[in-house]
Amino acid sequence: MGNSRKRTNRKKIQKVSSLRNLVNIESVYGSANFGEHHDKSSVHLQTAVRPAQLPPDDSDFLGRDEHLRDLCKALQGTEGSVRSVAISGQPGVGKTTLAIRLSHDLVSHFPDGQIFIKLGDADADGPVPSRALESILRAFGFSGDEIANSFEDKVAQYRTALSTRHCLVVLDNAVSESQVRPLLPGMGKSAVIITSRKKLAGLIGVRPVHLSNLTASEGVALLKRIVGSERVEAELSECNQLAALCGGLPLALRIAANKLRDRSNWTFSYYVDLLLDERNRLQMLQAGDLEIRASFSLSYNSLDEVDKLTFRRLGICVSEGFSLASASALCGDEVDPLAALDRLVEANLVEPSSSPDRYRMHDLLRAYARERLEADEGTESIKACLSRLLNWYILVASHADGHIYEGDVRACECNFFETLQDAIDWLELEHSALVSLAAEAYRHDLYEAVVDIASYMKRFFDRRLHAAAWRQMSEHALLAARRTGEKKLLIDALTGLVRVSTKFPIDSDRPISWLDEALALARDIGSPRYESKVLAKLGEVLSRGGREEAALGILRRSVELARSASAVHEEGNARLALAEVELHLERYDASKDTYNKARLCFVAQRDKHCQGRAFVGLASLNSEIDLYDEELACLRQAIRFFKMVQDEHCLSGVFTQRADAYARLGRFPEAIEDYRAADQLLRQLSDSVCLAPMLDHWGWLEFHAGNYEEAASRLSEACSLWEQSGNRALFAQGLLGLSIATEKSQSTEAAHILLQRAIDIAEVFGYAWLPVAKRALESGAVPPIGSPFYKSLSAVRLDRAE
Repeated sequence: MGNSRKRTNRKKIQKVSSLRNLVNIESVYGSANFGEHHDKSSVHLQTAVRPAQLPPDDSDFLGRDEHLRDLCKALQGTEGSVRSVAISGQPGVGKTTLAIRLSHDLVSHFPDGQIFIKLGDADADGPVPSRALESILRAFGFSGDEIANSFEDKVAQYRTALSTRHCLVVLDNAVSESQVRPLLPGMGKSAVIITSRKKLAGLIGVRPVHLSNLTASEGVALLKRIVGSERVEAELSECNQLAALCGGLPLALRIAANKLRDRSNWTFSYYVDLLLDERNRLQMLQAGDLEIRASFSLSYNSLDEVDKLTFRRLGICVSEGFSLASASALCGDEVDPLAALDRLVEANLVEPSSSPDRYRMHDLLRAYARERLEADEGTESIKACLSRLLNWYILVASHADGHIYEGDVRACECNFFETLQDAIDWLELEHSALVSLAAEAYRHDLYEAVVDIASYMKRFFDRRLHAAAWRQMSEHALLAARRTGEKKLLIDALTGLVRVSTKFPIDSDRPISWLDEALALARDIGSPRYESKVLAKLGEVLSRGGREEAALGILRRSVELARSASAVHEEGNARLALAEVELHLERYDASKDTYNKARLCFVAQRDKHCQGRAFVGLASLNSEIDLYDEELACLRQAIRFFKMVQDEHCLSGVFTQRADAYARLGRFPEAIEDYRAADQLLRQLSDSVCLAPMLDHWGWLEFHAGNYEEAASRLSEACSLWEQSGNRALFAQGLLGLSIATEKSQSTEAAHILLQRAIDIAEVFGYAWLPVAKRALESGAVPPIGSPFYKSLSAVRLDRAE
């Protein structure tokens, strides 16, 4: 009797519970949502089922601390908010790995379960969201006959289930917004983590998170964790190089680490050598079933044919990146470059760069794109596409060079720049890419293209420096010119490399040997113009080496040859070099006449830059003969011309020269104003070679004015720059001067520390001022000021300066 009553009560309770569940569902979505043929009595919530589907966490995971912290906070959110994030990034960047680590960190915050669904592409079995919904509902305890038939009803069931649960849903490798939208919760405390190779920019209410590559230190740390600290520390430099070759891409780093871990007989240096060959790089980034190429292929195969073509051809671009215009030139008329690039950015196969119309591609993706180019368009496609890109760059560079010269007219179909500043800005932006393209052209036997690029870049480099890039371009040009067999091209390349070496001196006789070779070639082809050009360079090099008398005869011969060939510009350059030698030899009248004749040559050629150089020479001449007003007048003219052609390097030199002139005249405020102008330009140009002596002069001016702390600051920075350059003589001499300023600004003890450092260097090299410095130190004093510039200020009275 009692047992029968209990059974009856239990049935009543079950019936009431079932009705409550039904009421909950209908109150949220309405009974019509389930379709006419759906049995509503079978719909119930299995709240006791707690799915735990997360894959195992990666024990080697590192980095991403900021992402983890921010996303944990966002996904815990406030009650009632929709908490969804979409993690995107290029193939192999670690989207799924981060999602799994994040999910494990959040397990305790989602006690009703964790769902992990791999989405991927749809196939013949039906739409992916529908199958995903069925899988999730089964995980919540729904049996097959309890799951709704229609897609819309499944969505309703799914959202109803989540509305009363505190669950975490991970949707991995989503391919589109439409695939994700039905799987987003409608309300409640649940959260969703989405990973995708695409940005999924169309989603609303979902926080986007874009993953970048690991930093260099994080890459090394990952290698250390997997391979072992001992092996990494033993080859730390090679380890850093390996991390750089992987480009910070976590999948590539993981594969490389696993490969080294499993091959204990491989050194880092051996593996790096294998990866340096771009043709083998992707093949060598494979370990077991981990393969970087396979990861890239998934993204590539998802593109349409137009985007595949664009992606393949962009592999020709260099690591420095590319512009919308260069992409258009490369891909041809069959592609709308802006639309194609926008889609590739959305697919995370191309990255936006420094400005709205610039892009870049990861080095490993570029290698893959080239593989696909050769496979899909034939073995000659790489060279053909590279030629197309080079032709465009050469055309644009020629226009930029014409603007810089202002008078070098070239027949072109169109003009790419409205102003000189536009041309200079383009070259500033593209010069590194042009150097890399020259190297690429050389590797593909496109030698004339290398020579053309170098030819159109030399004026820009001459005025904006970029020492390393300039030298690399000049070296590529020399190698290419030798390959062409064209003697005139080889002469130009040899003299071009000498020009770099005079701007940035090297401790070698190589410039002389290059000029000897160039001179023999010029005489071999019987060209007075080329012979004059080579002799002018030779005279300049000899003069800088202290052989002025030898240079004098060579430069006179250069002038004669140029005049015989009616080579006006070459004559002007030879006369400039000759006038400078005459000035050093104190032949002032001859020097003045030669400078003026050089200037007239450049007037005839409409070369504003070289007219400015002639005025600088005349200013130096007037300074030597104490005609200071005439010196300042010439410097004003030089400034005017250099501003016209925006030659910031020469302009900084003139500002320094005029500041020195103002200082000698006691016009200290004007001098400091010009030093500041020179300082700003030289720092923009990263020209430490000219910055150090300018700071030295500025420091001694401040010292003369009694501003000892300011003087010590300027002299100290000059010393640091000389030390960094490896010029021991200037560094030691700078320390000597700094000790004098320090004695005034700090203490004799601090000054003696600097003086001792100067003496230590001088004892190794035997500098002439060593005895004086030693006597000063022994007597507890500082040595007398040896700066020639300071001595030139000694006659300037402070009351005059004020």
